[in-house]
Amino acid sequence: MSCRVRGPFCPAGAIALLERVSVMELHVPSYAKINLGLWIKGRRDDGFHEIETLLLQVSLKDDIVISDSESDEIELLCSDPTLPGGDDNLCVRAARLLQREAQVGRGAVIRLQKKIPAGAGLGGGSSNAAVVLLALNRLWGLDYGAERLQELAAELGSDVPFFIRGGAALARGRGEILEQVEWRLDLPILLVCPGISVSTAWAYGQFTLDLTMTKKNVTLPHFKGINFNDVDFLGGIENEFEQVVFPKFPILAEIKENLRAQAALYAGLSGSGSAVFGIFRREQEVLEAKRGVSSQFRTFVVRPMRWGIEQMSMDS
Repeated sequence: MSCRVRGPFCPAGAIALLERVSVMELHVPSYAKINLGLWIKGRRDDGFHEIETLLLQVSLKDDIVISDSESDEIELLCSDPTLPGGDDNLCVRAARLLQREAQVGRGAVIRLQKKIPAGAGLGGGSSNAAVVLLALNRLWGLDYGAERLQELAAELGSDVPFFIRGGAALARGRGEILEQVEWRLDLPILLVCPGISVSTAWAYGQFTLDLTMTKKNVTLPHFKGINFNDVDFLGGIENEFEQVVFPKFPILAEIKENLRAQAALYAGLSGSGSAVFGIFRREQEVLEAKRGVSSQFRTFVVRPMRWGIEQMSMDS
């Protein structure tokens, strides 16, 4: 059996054929997410912030090729040399966590081909970590279910549990309390990535308790009773990070207004940024909006999707 891999893992960017001999290997996608609305309810006793947001998986993806290894080493080969390696990388930490939890005496080689921009609020690193858990769960024959994998994922980061199931989900708590929702709106989405680094820790630090509690009852969920398959709900959501991020990075506010002027049903920041996205009714509209900003910034036209443990099981 074999699989093909493109990119810097191959000499001179050529296509290499990797033969499966004594080890097993999986080639798996690692999809991005956007936040449709995000409310910050206050700071918790554990130092995290209580939030409420709607997470939506989208079709922009990294690619991961992961191989079982007879040694107990975890090796990471990444196409982006600027990303951290070793235990500072979420992929390695995810593999070591599962290895330790399941007391597995085997290791893995992880080949990560990056396309999701880092530090953009699109969940690339979190998605990568979740996919490593899913793939090694298969390769090592652990048969852990979604709930157990989400418990482990929560140890790695607030966004990681979402990617175990993917799709669309309401996230509460620090982001790890998830409620899957049905999403049928197959609308085109334009992601605009200006390449600005926005520290999530800095963004949270700009909020005071008074600011987060102004003009809302923090005991009531903002998404209660919403029909997520009716586009009208988009008119009632907001990302509160915009209150502190836009004044410091006004170009992000300009991008949002540009997308709204191009007939976006909704435009806003994803997470704490710096990616800004717009949701459109028609393909022609999203392509026109892309032409208006693509000369200045990286852009991606994507669609909502779902890929997680269920889809991985169906692929087996």
